[in-house]
Amino acid sequence: PGWSFSIDRTSRGPETERVYLTIRKPDPAYMNPQVIVEKQLLTDVREETPVTVMARLLEANEKAPSNGYVRLDMVETFEE
Repeated sequence: PGWSFSIDRTSRGPETERVYLTIRKPDPAYMNPQVIVEKQLLTDVREETPVTVMARLLEANEKAPSNGYVRLDMVETFEE
């Protein structure tokens, strides 16, 4: 709880569709319960299209610059 994320835009490349996300940290002015939550976002990218996720991490009330995205590598599992 407290974390939020949004899709800023998508762009089509020659081999992949890029999805640009903003992830925001919880606002320290509010208390959030320590529970596991599941959040989902939907996009109009077709299921069979390869996707590259570009993300940036901002503070809760930080103004969003137009840059600062880095490639977010997906993992199958968090186990080592």
